[in-house]
Amino acid sequence: MTDTRARLQLGGLAHLAEFADRIDADLSRRDDDRPPHRIVSTEALAVDTTALPDIVGEVPVLTAGPEPLSWAISSTAVLLGAEVPELVPDILDDEGRLDHGHWSALCAQARDQAAGLSEWASMPERLIDEIHDRNFQAALGYLRRTAGSGQTVLIDGPVPAAAALILGAAAPGQADHVIPLQVGSSALETRVWSRMGIEPVLPWSTRVTDGSLAPLALTAIFTARELLRGLSRRSPGADPAGDRSQQMASGRPSLDNPAP
Repeated sequence: MTDTRARLQLGGLAHLAEFADRIDADLSRRDDDRPPHRIVSTEALAVDTTALPDIVGEVPVLTAGPEPLSWAISSTAVLLGAEVPELVPDILDDEGRLDHGHWSALCAQARDQAAGLSEWASMPERLIDEIHDRNFQAALGYLRRTAGSGQTVLIDGPVPAAAALILGAAAPGQADHVIPLQVGSSALETRVWSRMGIEPVLPWSTRVTDGSLAPLALTAIFTARELLRGLSRRSPGADPAGDRSQQMASGRPSLDNPAP
């Protein structure tokens, strides 16, 4: 294995190991096993936006159905200065073929919404008030009251991604505890992670956005930390991922910014 390739791999391990440290700190635990998780759907939250699931000792995983997708697209387009069609994902029919009619309808709906939101591009808090969807507002409210108060939250899908982007724009720092479960299958998610400087746990693009990949993601996170510790024990006095405290001061280690 070349030295450059080894550095890239170790940088990726350090990136995941950092998530493990954050989750353990949130849950006040000292355990190398994968912690339990709880799926939190915006549909359930929308029933009563003031009620939060009683999540103690578990990692919350925020998901959302397809209903608020147009608002996710329109708000993201406004905040990123992107064209709506660039962010509309491919839509498949029951036979797995592209559904051009449905795609065009979603694109038109998101364009109309973006036109109404555009005047608030520089005022994210006001933009939030103009999003008229209970599920989307539930996602925003949940992230504000969890990630916004320092609790680590895994998110899955374009709607939670858009909510995290808006929250981070409206209140810088409040979305710092959001962890994307996967890269996602839409350009919306990719653009959001790039703007927010976040690297997802799983480098995959799937259409499965119901949080079902959470066990695998959490296993990867905690296994990465154990691998780093094992490499450290085999090389006494040396951290194979480099000086992690120095990395944290200069930026989160990632595949694009591997540990030296």
